[in-house]
Amino acid sequence: MFWEMLFAMEEPEKQKFIKFCWGQERIPANDQSFDDQNVRFMIKQATSKSNVAQDQMLPKADTCFFNLELPSYSNLEHMKKKIMQAITLDNVSMNAEEN
Repeated sequence: MFWEMLFAMEEPEKQKFIKFCWGQERIPANDQSFDDQNVRFMIKQATSKSNVAQDQMLPKADTCFFNLELPSYSNLEHMKKKIMQAITLDNVSMNAEEN
């Protein structure tokens, strides 16, 4: 479901997603640049210490390592809604320092 959703995104949404997950405006231009910069994108299963349902959780990102912690959403629409919410909440600064 994740890749289906990502490939269907418009370019501005993809750029917001990259910034959310990596804190950068763009990904490296080609495979060699990925290798040279030792960059890789990793999706991790979200964990919750509370009894919050996976569908209620927002995805989290570890921008230092280009990791996405993705809950097990029940369907594509729910996943898209939560990812879009997460990437648009604060996509200007890494620590919400800017207005």
